[in-house]
Amino acid sequence: MQNVIACGTLYEGFGQSLIKILNDNGETYSSVLMGMPTWNGMPGTLAGSSDKLQVVITTPYSYLLGDQFLDAVSDKYKAMYYSRPSDMFFKGYETMYHFSKLLLAYPDSFINNVSASAYKFSSDYDFKPVRLLPTSFVPDYLENKKIYYIRIINGRPAILN
Repeated sequence: MQNVIACGTLYEGFGQSLIKILNDNGETYSSVLMGMPTWNGMPGTLAGSSDKLQVVITTPYSYLLGDQFLDAVSDKYKAMYYSRPSDMFFKGYETMYHFSKLLLAYPDSFINNVSASAYKFSSDYDFKPVRLLPTSFVPDYLENKKIYYIRIINGRPAILN
């Protein structure tokens, strides 16, 4: 029998405690814990800390090691700053790279091409217009509908299809 637990807390301490309890009882109860995107890389999901537990998180970004472009950007960052780039660095870099290139390529129709993959380097986007009133001609905002599910087992993340 396998337990599936969905936990929507942003309080990292609670998430770490839940991971520890589930991992400590992993011999008796097999569990899959669905957590928040902020749990990626937090203590408790790292190698050796959750060997009897699967942690699944969602994220609109996919930054897994082994991607040639990501590794090249990471190496350049390490050479300049003598440290490993964080996920926030990749999110900012990808956002500026992708959207500034699209804005330059489609200056008059950017809003219609915001999901184009021409300048993609890691994450896919699927922006859809959201209208708060059905009679609105112009969208109130755009929402990215592309979500990745990342399974972390023994500290190793993998994207689920």
